Amino acid sequence: MTPASDCISVGIPCFNRPDGLENTLRCLQQQTHSNWTALICDNASTDSRVREISEKFCREDERCQYRRHDRNSGPAANFHFAATSATERFFMWASDDDLWDPEFMNTNLRNLRTTPSAQMSFCSVDMINVNDHVIRKLKDFSRFSSTGNLNSDVWTFLDDPEIMGKANLIYGLFRTESLQGCIEDCWDDAGFDAHGGDVVFLFAFLCRHGIVTHDAVHLHKRIPTEKRSKSRRRHPRSYKVTKAIEFDWYLERHRKVAPTQEIADMAKRVLRRRRSDRIVYSVPMLGRFLDKQRRGLRAKAA
Repeated sequence: MTPASDCISVGIPCFNRPDGLENTLRCLQQQTHSNWTALICDNASTDSRVREISEKFCREDERCQYRRHDRNSGPAANFHFAATSATERFFMWASDDDLWDPEFMNTNLRNLRTTPSAQMSFCSVDMINVNDHVIRKLKDFSRFSSTGNLNSDVWTFLDDPEIMGKANLIYGLFRTESLQGCIEDCWDDAGFDAHGGDVVFLFAFLCRHGIVTHDAVHLHKRIPTEKRSKSRRRHPRSYKVTKAIEFDWYLERHRKVAPTQEIADMAKRVLRRRRSDRIVYSVPMLGRFLDKQRRGLRAKAA
């Protein structure tokens, strides 16, 4: 029997995607870990099927609850509501258009049980199209597992190009108390509703808490396209850190949520260097050289 203390609160922010929501709820019901409760957070959907599907699942499965906001307050506010409403020991956000392997909860929960210092666990991810075909598998996230060296861990996260998918860590399994504490301290400064806000919030969390990852693909992120493949010929470091007109604000938000001046200065140094190196990394040979230099600098920082 699963201990009551292993119950997971699932927050499902949703808006006008009834078919995706139904798939999400079915994925939850198929989890091998059955001790969970789900709060469907409807952001004032105008599609009546969202309410119909939600109420149907609530009638059939007592683990499901439905809350409809009177007005659409934006996705960030809905994510905030979902997390701060959690009452169980563990929490995860579940979007209303993704798919989960049945072992998602069980494996991440086991990781947190065996690694008491970790406050979040996550898996590997692939990207699927609207027809559930895999169009891209992201590099596994083992590089983000905490090593015990905070400076090295923070450097790794900051230095990783956003195009490589680090924002997906937001869909990990969290210890609720740690997540809610970080939300209380950093949510507003992270600017979750702004471009890259999820990355800034994750940076804040990683500065304060250790995480653990595993390499099994247990989350399938939906991309709204019918294409069956995604071509990526450019070097990942040739992509912009963020939109050019928002870079200074992106940097400032990282500095605001940093717990120490040393880490704030590191964020400034790494993000500015990545921006200036972007053009150089578009040349593969020079990009490989800079990769080597970057690894050397990181080894010294550790």
